[in-house]
Amino acid sequence: MKPITCTPENVAQFNAALRQQPDLFEFAKALHKAGLIDGLAGARITPLAPQPEPCATQNTQEAR
Repeated sequence: MKPITCTPENVAQFNAALRQQPDLFEFAKALHKAGLIDGLAGARITPLAPQPEPCATQNTQEAR
């Protein structure tokens, strides 16, 4: 996914990209419904940065 910023020229493209991210789409809808935002002009969707691998945990009883 390429980063995309919502502009008047690409609203349809931005909305399509937003709908491909269901959690983000629902979050944006909730913000709008609550009156916290008027729209998404200037909003930017970018790929997530790679997440670090979780550290291995050791059972303390096994370590004894």
